Formats: sequence, structure tokens, C-alpha cells
Amino acid sequence: VGITHTQYRVDSGDWLAVAADDGIFDSGMEQFSLTTQPILPKGEHVIEVKVYDAAGNSATKKATVKM
Repeated sequence: VGITHTQYRVDSGDWLAVAADDGIFDSGMEQFSLTTQPILPKGEHVIEVKVYDAAGNSATKKATVKM
């Protein structure tokens, strides 16, 4: 089942869209890159990424980063 879209958020803020590196989510595996906006201040932050597929499923992963 193909991936349809991806989102991220920082420190439980609003979800923001992430684009596929090739410009379109159209397969079961996709590469993407993101740059937080605005630049994060020094300290510890939690970044979450949520991926959705064409069947309506989603998966979320989070990572703690220290700036």
C-alpha cells in the first residue's frame, strides 16, 4: 500500500506537511527530508513524524534531539 502523505511536529506543536524528496508520495517506500521552521532554540526537543498510507493507516515515531 502506497504512502500518501507525511507530517511532523516539534514539542507537541502543530502538525506540518513534509514533501517527498522526489516530489510525490506514490510508493510503499519514500524518502523525505525536513528542516524545522523556525530554527530550534538550544535545549532538548521532541520531533514526531507521522506517515499515512492509502489504506488509511498511520504510524508515528518520535525522537528527542538536543540542540
